[in-house]
Amino acid sequence: MFIRKFKSVIGVLIILMAVAGLYFWETTGRQVALTEEVVMSKESIAKGQEITQDMLKVQPVLKENIASTVIMPSEERTLVGEIALCDIAKNSQLTKGMIGNSEKPDEDLSSFVLQGDWIYQRSAALRQGDVIKVYNENLNQSFGEFTISYVKDRDEKEVVSESSKEGSSIWKRSNGSGTIDNVEIMCKLEDYKGILSYMSAHIDDLNENAHGLILIQVNR
Repeated sequence: MFIRKFKSVIGVLIILMAVAGLYFWETTGRQVALTEEVVMSKESIAKGQEITQDMLKVQPVLKENIASTVIMPSEERTLVGEIALCDIAKNSQLTKGMIGNSEKPDEDLSSFVLQGDWIYQRSAALRQGDVIKVYNENLNQSFGEFTISYVKDRDEKEVVSESSKEGSSIWKRSNGSGTIDNVEIMCKLEDYKGILSYMSAHIDDLNENAHGLILIQVNR
């Protein structure tokens, strides 16, 4: 009789523990396991605007969607007083390429696209915020050094590192969330015109010969 009652009590305890475990997973565990807190914009921020604490928030994001150079909560205070280097939409993850020092950014800089079929060679580890040097296919003509504002796949989705633990070092990056198609860079109009002029002169050769742009990462 005692053993039967004991087993019943144990059975009830196991059920209660299972229910408690399920409740914890649904209310807290899922978020802890699948997300990580990052710094995001609480409101839209215009290019050249000084960053204040009221513009920032810390919010959990799915780990698979975290940008490789995202700013972590431990770095949030360092952003106050800095300058937005580009227009930042509300609820955007803030990355190191978006925020600069207190000097006013060059007003002539804009984000321009390097189309996928223009790119002859590039690393699969390119990510938002990286600095690259752009050359022609023979490496005898340089178009300049630029900061990457976006890295997109064919569906125009941002390509990020699968693991948020990899950090910004290009040597520690593994697989990305997609295959890189086009890259957007921050540059002046005259610099982009130089790239556009070169590509226009060689557009007929892209599919038949080794013509296009070589993007070389600058490891900083």
